[in-house]
Amino acid sequence: CDLVLTKGVLENMKLSTLLPFLHTAFIVAFSFLTPFHRPAKVSIPSRHIALPGSTDSGGDIDKADTRTAVVIGNGMVGHKFIETLIDDDSDNDWNIVTFCEEDKAAYNRMRLTEYFKDRNPSSISMSGEYLDNGLTAWYEDAIAAGKVAIHVGDKATKIDTEKKVVISEEGREVEYDVAVLATGSYPFVPPIKGSDKTPGVFVYRTIDDLEAMIAFQEKHGVTSAAVIGGGLLGLEAAKAAYDLGMDAHIMEFAPILMCRQIDSAGNALLSGMIESLGLHVHCDARVSEVVVSGDEDKRVEGLRFTTHSAGASEEDLMASERVLDVGMIIVSAGIRPRDEVAKDSGIEVHPRGGVPVDDLLQTSDPSVYAIGEVALHSGMIYGLVAPGYDMAKKLAKNLISGASSPLLVEGSGQETDDTTSEVF
Repeated sequence: CDLVLTKGVLENMKLSTLLPFLHTAFIVAFSFLTPFHRPAKVSIPSRHIALPGSTDSGGDIDKADTRTAVVIGNGMVGHKFIETLIDDDSDNDWNIVTFCEEDKAAYNRMRLTEYFKDRNPSSISMSGEYLDNGLTAWYEDAIAAGKVAIHVGDKATKIDTEKKVVISEEGREVEYDVAVLATGSYPFVPPIKGSDKTPGVFVYRTIDDLEAMIAFQEKHGVTSAAVIGGGLLGLEAAKAAYDLGMDAHIMEFAPILMCRQIDSAGNALLSGMIESLGLHVHCDARVSEVVVSGDEDKRVEGLRFTTHSAGASEEDLMASERVLDVGMIIVSAGIRPRDEVAKDSGIEVHPRGGVPVDDLLQTSDPSVYAIGEVALHSGMIYGLVAPGYDMAKKLAKNLISGASSPLLVEGSGQETDDTTSEVF
């Protein structure tokens, strides 16, 4: 489900009005009981799909009297843009080429925990059951209709804004009339001693991340895990560890969980609900070190932290130091915009991250737009899915209408001080 609450509403919520919100957050992060019927698991190798007559290094669609939009990124927001442009383009004025870095078309990252129910990626697909080529029937139909070309498993790396060509990791060069940056975000990993490239340290962002966690746990028989981050994704990561049969610890720097969404009274209720399931909540936690085993594997065997409290002395902090006996660490401490394509292409990027856009979602290059978590609009990185979808739909409609009466994006997202959000 999508949880959409504006910053102002969240800041003014009291416990009486908070209960429904907590119930929704709880369901999102800890939905254990409802059985789901899903299709059988399918094998999904990486492939590249283009329209008939395309070339491996050139434009993928060659149709007269049409314009081409190249979508860089095939995540939730990129897919919503493609879907809207196809649905609303009744005159067939637009063709779409999209680069999908992963080996399967768009899926819903907000529902990653559902993957553990049957380990079937189709259960979280944005467009139906996956085929062996990583696409769905929806994409196959769009390809057959001459509306879309999709490169699965290939990453766009640069935009030549002078030639109006998008260049990919595998050497494809695709001409565009409009390029759309929908590259999303990447997990922020705090600089913690011992965490760099240590086996057993994972981020929680993609299906591949989940598969790596599963394989590591099965190989090493891991029975306990710590999640760094107590936002909504952190709670989902803890749920993932729980689903894998591990004892789960949630490490939150702030005094309360989900500190951008709830107050202290709400935290007391939410923490109680989580701990009643057997999970462990550590707020005011200052993680200092990933403890690495002394054997040749050099993998995670613990997490060192102290508990901070207001007015505590240095001696008190030292006395609170503990080492959790955990064999896996999952980092879910926020996100950062993936703006490297813009940066490498000479498009303006904010010093603290994100691609600045105007109310029409145009970047510093008028033929390049940005939507979703990579876009910095009115000084904000929007940390909820709804504003990203709003961007995608309004941009698609503006391109179709020729912006004669453009739809403007309004500030409706979540303000961030460090381009980091723990909600999306």
